[in-house]
Amino acid sequence: MWVGTDRGVRRLPAGTGHPGSGWQAYLDEAGYQNNGGLHPIPLLLEDQAGTVWAASPGCGTGLFSFDLARGQFQRYQHRPTDQTSLSSNLIGSLFDDGAGTLWIGTVKGGVCRTAVYPGPFRHYASRPGRLPSELTSHTVFAVYADGRDRLWLGTTEGLLQADRQTGNVVAQYAHGSQRGAGPEGRNLPSNFVGVIEPDGANGLWLGFYDGKISWFDPDRRAFVHYTHQPGKSGAFAGWSLRAILTDRQGTTWFGTCTHGLVKQNRDGSFQSFIPKTSGVAQAETNIVWAIAEDREGYLWL
Repeated sequence: MWVGTDRGVRRLPAGTGHPGSGWQAYLDEAGYQNNGGLHPIPLLLEDQAGTVWAASPGCGTGLFSFDLARGQFQRYQHRPTDQTSLSSNLIGSLFDDGAGTLWIGTVKGGVCRTAVYPGPFRHYASRPGRLPSELTSHTVFAVYADGRDRLWLGTTEGLLQADRQTGNVVAQYAHGSQRGAGPEGRNLPSNFVGVIEPDGANGLWLGFYDGKISWFDPDRRAFVHYTHQPGKSGAFAGWSLRAILTDRQGTTWFGTCTHGLVKQNRDGSFQSFIPKTSGVAQAETNIVWAIAEDREGYLWL
C-alpha cells in the first residue's frame, strides 16, 4: 500500500500485517520540503511494468520512481542543457497509456513522455561465421508473430521462422533451397519477402517484391504460388507487393506498385482496381502502400 501525504510518501510492504504498523517513510527529507516544512505528494501511479511513480505539483522537486531493488526513490529533474530531461520540475499529472508510454503533464513545460520499459535492445542479425540458428540476412522487410510463439520474418534470403522467446531461427524457406522446410519442392518462388499477413484462419499470405504472391500453410509447410501474369484474364497482374489485408468477410486484398488494389475473388481469380485521378501522375496513383478496414467495412488505402 502506497499513501501520498503532506510529508512525502508512506509505504506498507505486502505481508506486513496490521496497517497500523510497519510503515516506511520516503521523500520527507529536509531538502525536499517547502517553506512550510512540507513535501506534499498527491500524485502516485503504478505503471504497467510495476514501477511506482510519485510527484509533488507545488514543490518543484521533479518526478520520482521507486527502485525496488535498492528500496528507495530515484529522482528526475529538469536540466537546461539536456533536451531529453523533464521540461519542468512542476508535475501536474501522470498517465500510463497502456501501450508502453508514461505521459507526464507539467506546469509551464508542456507534456513529456518516457518509455515504461526502459532497457537495452536485443539484436538479432546475420554475421560472419554465424551459427545455423542465427539470421541469414541483414535486411528484414516484414515481421509477424502468430499465437504459437512463432516469429515469421520476411528477408532478402526468403522466409524465416524464429522462436519468439529466443530469436533462434528454426526454419528457412528460400528459392531453390530450404532448411527445416519439409519435403523437397516446397520452397519459395523468390527470396525477397516484403509482406507477411495472416489470412484470418491459420495461413499466411506472403508478398514478394518481384511480382509474386504465395499462400502458406505453416502446419503443413505447403505453399500455393501466384505469379505475375498481366496479360492473362483472371490472373494476378500486380507487381511488387506493398500491402495485404484479409477483411472480415474473408476476402483478401493486395496493394501493388503497378495495378493499384487487387482482389482475390471467391473462385480464386484476381481483379484489379486502378484509381482514376486527374492532376496526378497515373503511375504514382497505381501504388497502394497500405490497406486498412474500418468498423463499417470500408477499405482505406
